[in-house]
Amino acid sequence: METLNAQVPRNLYQASCINSVYDPICQANKSAVTASGSISSGTTSSVNTNVYANDGYYNQGVLTFTSGANSGIKRTVKSYLGRAFTFALPLPSAPSAGDTFTVF
Repeated sequence: METLNAQVPRNLYQASCINSVYDPICQANKSAVTASGSISSGTTSSVNTNVYANDGYYNQGVLTFTSGANSGIKRTVKSYLGRAFTFALPLPSAPSAGDTFTVF
């Protein structure tokens, strides 16, 4: 009978929050962590910028182009290292120096 009182499964996983970040219920302030910048050079898979933050700060974030050939295009940031963003998926065209963007 003692064996039947054991919790199964032994380790129970439960999400701590069912809301999405930045949704109205979460109330996290997206503008507080959003930065604007411009491209200094880049390819379809990575760009060098004038935005400075600690390495890894923008990992898994979203970069949105606001000018240039990629205007309106959003990409998930795979990694951020030394002012350079690497994307999870390639861009449709290589950005030009001076193209602007926002990232969070």
